[in-house]
Parts: sequence; C-alpha cells; structure tokens
Amino acid sequence: MGVDIVRAFGLGEREMICLVGAGGKTTLMFALARHLARSGHRVVTTTTTRIFPPDDRQSPALILADGVKDFRPAIHRELAHKGHVTLAARLTAEGKLVGLDPEFLCRLYEDDVVDYLIIEADGAAGRSIKAPAAHEPVLPAAATLVIPLVGLDAVGRPIDDGLVFRLDHFCSVVGKSRGQIITPADVASLLTSPQGSLKNIPPRSRVIPFLNKSDLSEGPVLARQVVAVLAEIRSAAISRLVVGRAKHDQPVSEVFDSSDLAAAPKSI
Repeated sequence: MGVDIVRAFGLGEREMICLVGAGGKTTLMFALARHLARSGHRVVTTTTTRIFPPDDRQSPALILADGVKDFRPAIHRELAHKGHVTLAARLTAEGKLVGLDPEFLCRLYEDDVVDYLIIEADGAAGRSIKAPAAHEPVLPAAATLVIPLVGLDAVGRPIDDGLVFRLDHFCSVVGKSRGQIITPADVASLLTSPQGSLKNIPPRSRVIPFLNKSDLSEGPVLARQVVAVLAEIRSAAISRLVVGRAKHDQPVSEVFDSSDLAAAPKSI
C-alpha cells in the first residue's frame, strides 16, 4: 500500500515545487498535480526549460503565452473550471513547450493565483541520472521545495551516454569515469553535492530527493543502500527522502526522515 504523496513531501497549504535531476521528473510533476487537483487545490504545472506537451490524462488544459500580453485571466478561468492547467511560453517546431521566465513564475506565485506551482527546472533527455551543467538548474528564487530525482535503474549499471545525461559533469561530481559502475554511494554523493543535486538551491527551499522506480525487482534494496550511505554523510540540506514509482497511481512507497535515514521507513 502506498504512502500519501502530499504527506510524504510534507506539503503546506501553498508551495512552489521544483523538480530537478533525471529518471521521471515529468511523470512525478503530473502525478503531484493530479493528487493535489483531486483535493480541490489550484495547480499549475510548467517548466523553466523545455518539455513535451502533456496529454489529456496528464493535464486537462494547456495555455501558451505566445502573443498574449496578459494570460493570467485565462489561468484564472481554466483553474476555476478544471483545477489544473499547464503553462508554457510557446510550442517549438520540434513539438516541445518552451518554459517560462523564473521571475514571471515568482510573480504568479506571489499573486496568489495558484496554490501549487510545480516546475520542471532542468532537462535530462529521458536518461535515468544526471548532474547539472553550468547553466542548470533554472530555479525561481521563490521556490519552497526542490525535489532532486534519480532513477534507481541507474544503480549497478556502467556509466554511458544512454544512461547518464551530462556525462562529463556526472563523472566530475562522483569522481568516476565512463564505463565504471554506478553505485549507491555515487547516488548519495550526487544528491549531497553542491555541484550536483544541491546546485542553485534557493535559500528558502527545503530539499527532499525522490528515488524513482522502486518497483524494479531490486528497487527497494537499492533504495535502502542509498539511504544507508546518506545516513553516513548526514547532509544538513536534505530534510527527508522519498522512495517510489512515479508512474503508479500511488507514487510513494517509503519515506525516510533525515534523523533516521538508515532505519525503517516511517508510516505517515
């Protein structure tokens, strides 16, 4: 039985949530939106980079700012009727949505138009793990929660371009080379590195990593191995860690607090 996703991430009445990393950001973004909208909250999903347009199951409405001076009335209207809307600047010829300016997203959040603003804040080109390049991630200053993602399917496999996005940056952060095996310790190093998952974290934001794909046969074991290494590192920046499978209707399977990361998962 899954853990409630809202309680797992300790969400307050209003949040600006940014997803970074790799291994399921878009899926988790829309899973969060779905659960929050079901509870009657006003939810906006968007990006500061580029994403593919959502289908009807992911988002009931899509609004593009292209050529519109003020599209906030449209946001109000769609949220009133549907509870969840996806925003973007425009659609490219290649079929991707171009993200919005972080300062605009801060203003939108501060105007109290939305209860939960959920933002995909860097790209990963479908890979399972990544480290950010110099220009990444693009995080609005008003973000209240950053969720770094890692796909557990990366653990135990060799470092290569098909698995790792920004491969050279990843190798630099974890101190390894192409072809070497990714270990739970590498994931923990990535999650706690100022040049990795903790890069550009806004001062008001808490950090809660999400280890995705726990439904793999070795997923729960790998997740606990990562948690055990994190317990040794004792990063003050990470307030808790969530383990789950973003594609499921109940995305969260386990939750670990920072004080007992190596212990049994808490029941929330």
